[in-house]
Amino acid sequence: MTLIDYMIDQYGYNEPIFTHDIIRRLNIQKTDKLKEDLNSLHEKNEISRYAEGIYFIPHPHTKLEKNELNDLIQRRIQSKINCGL
Repeated sequence: MTLIDYMIDQYGYNEPIFTHDIIRRLNIQKTDKLKEDLNSLHEKNEISRYAEGIYFIPHPHTKLEKNELNDLIQRRIQSKINCGL
């Protein structure tokens, strides 16, 4: 399974993807390769970078507005805080 397939399967479209989540879920010890792979996907416009360490996969048939993405990310962060992560 490729990284993009994994991300679509685990996170879906238009959902914030935190690099540290991928590292934790896949138990990655050396993060350099992951960062290179994410950067490559970003350069090929397969994923979008919201901020350093935060990505999302744009749905091919919808356009996500910046404020909608902000809301999604804030909800995900609040959820992590509530879960103690």
